Amino acid sequence: MYAKPSARQRYKKRNDSKLNILLANCIAHGRRQFVDVAANLQECGHVLESLGMVYGDDALAREQGLDAEQRLRFHQLYSAPLMEQLHGWLDEQLTGAKTEPNSGLGKAIS
Repeated sequence: MYAKPSARQRYKKRNDSKLNILLANCIAHGRRQFVDVAANLQECGHVLESLGMVYGDDALAREQGLDAEQRLRFHQLYSAPLMEQLHGWLDEQLTGAKTEPNSGLGKAIS
């Protein structure tokens, strides 16, 4: 079973030994937050470029005809490092006081 929450939702891990749940967060909803403020904020370009590379990885995986399990492994190998780097950059914007939480970028991050 796959659980695909939107970027604004938070799901708690279920303790159900009968279900094997793989959490698949949807980056499209999160990306939209940055697209909405990108015209006014140059920093959003970094976020959108990084997410574009992940979308490129997905397109390549589909072109290669990979099944769901193979795509997962492909993304773990190629997309996960991009997402981890992006997560670190986003975290630094808020925790490093480089961006105000109530700014357009701060709201898009949170």
